[in-house]
Amino acid sequence: MRCLLLFLAVSFTAGLSAQAKVDTIFNRWGELNQIRYSSAMDKSEINKADLFMRGMSADEPIYQLDSIRLVNKNGETKIITGEEMNDIPVPGSMRSTYQNSVRRAAREKAEKHAGITSTDYVEGRAGMRVRRTVLSGAAGKSVTNMKRLDESPEIELMETHTAENGDLKAKVYIPAGAVQRKLVLDFGDGKQWEKLYTIRGYHLNESDFRRKGELTEEQTWRAEGRDYLYLRLRSTEKLLYISRGETRYKPIPVGRQLDEVYLKGLAAGKYLMEIIDLGTKEKRFHWLVIGE
Repeated sequence: MRCLLLFLAVSFTAGLSAQAKVDTIFNRWGELNQIRYSSAMDKSEINKADLFMRGMSADEPIYQLDSIRLVNKNGETKIITGEEMNDIPVPGSMRSTYQNSVRRAAREKAEKHAGITSTDYVEGRAGMRVRRTVLSGAAGKSVTNMKRLDESPEIELMETHTAENGDLKAKVYIPAGAVQRKLVLDFGDGKQWEKLYTIRGYHLNESDFRRKGELTEEQTWRAEGRDYLYLRLRSTEKLLYISRGETRYKPIPVGRQLDEVYLKGLAAGKYLMEIIDLGTKEKRFHWLVIGE
């Protein structure tokens, strides 16, 4: 049944040539739940401030939701349009699209073909160095004749492996944003051993924001020439407002794995960031300073 639903999703996509963007959304059990159709907006009516807060350049498309096709467990569909779309929630636990699953499968196949033995996911505050185990002694690799073949600056091998357990460790530097790096080693057998690192670095997380009465000058993040602020908020469904005086920009959806907030173009000054939880309506705040 699920294969049939996926086929229907792809068929709907192909049949709507006027639509510019189609997202297929699954529920927490991996069953097709919604198909959302969006079209490109006319950006001539959107001012530069709104484009800036969306992190968009003048040549990037902005999409508006046109309709939602709901799919029940029996494969029956219903089309929702207009204001009724505001009442249709997006399942928070399974947001993977069919297109994303295809890309993920292709990436995993490519990694396997390239001889990559595993992937290490490293996350932390930008600028941190974290210790990770590259290879355990149980893997049966000798480090005596090991040579490093890559040039990934974020990965620093540590000279702390001992004859006792043979563990090989590294310090991983966490930059701001998301990067992928590959460690390539030769253990003297003429074959390359590879390990992929997916590294995500944030500037602020959930604990950095405070309630209005608890906000002090200590809760200030200074951009210092950076074009992006990276947020790591654990729970989903939040909106971020940035305001200065009477000027309040339109909200930015946040609360995904790693949110990138575009800052370039903001005038020098002090701004207030306000995060609103759409579930609990709780508000939390943090200061943002642009320039000196």
